[in-house]
Amino acid sequence: MTAGIDPGSPTARPVVEELVAAYAELSGRSDGPEFRAWLAERLEISHDSRYERYWHLLARVGGQEAPPALSPAVAWLTAALRAA
Repeated sequence: MTAGIDPGSPTARPVVEELVAAYAELSGRSDGPEFRAWLAERLEISHDSRYERYWHLLARVGGQEAPPALSPAVAWLTAALRAA
């Protein structure tokens, strides 16, 4: 994403494959079309900037550094899954 790679391009495929494999392993599921559709749906559902804003504010109130923004990466991966 930060390299400017289009999520639907062939250059994105190795990155998507690696990320999907990690998500599959963490969720105890096998990679495949059904899993990828499920993952894309979960990412879309959870992709709400208000959650990220909440965690940033909570860190600030607690005197901690805010975590890096994940929204752009989640949007990129979701687009890559939908493009496949």
